[in-house]
This record gives sequence, C-alpha cells and structure tokens, in this order.
Amino acid sequence: MKMRKRTTKVTVETERTFIFRSRDYKQSGWCAVCGAEAEMLTLEAAARTASVGELAIWRRIEARSLHFSEAADGRVFICLNSLRR
Repeated sequence: MKMRKRTTKVTVETERTFIFRSRDYKQSGWCAVCGAEAEMLTLEAAARTASVGELAIWRRIEARSLHFSEAADGRVFICLNSLRR
C-alpha cells in the first residue's frame, strides 16, 4: 500500500501598533531675549511647526534669528514667539 504525504499549510497574521509620543515637546519658560514668559519648543517640535528640517532651525539659531535656551540636560528649547516672526 502506498503512503501519501499530508501537507498542512499554516498562515499566521500579526498586527503591530506603534505609538510614538513626543515627551516634553513644549513648555513655558523665560525667553531672555524677549524678556517675557514664552512657549518654548524642542528642536524637533520647532522644525515641525516651521515645516523645515532641524538643520534649518540650527542655522537660524546660529544667525541669531531664533531665541533659544538650553536646559540642564542639554536639550535646546526654541522660543515660539521668535519662530513665528
């Protein structure tokens, strides 16, 4: 008697959901150049808000057209008032 091979095909579907949250992307702070309380954005948030790349934000900081402050942990915050000008 001849034996037949039995083949079973198994298909597994998986779904992954990734949630990215930008922590502390905005905070109130003192802008020394404005001399007032202002919304301060992280570098990434400032680039998104202005619809430009982070390098363009750095160039504007170096050109002194953006006000910024540096946090104790090294993060750079951009003054929203100067970004809107």
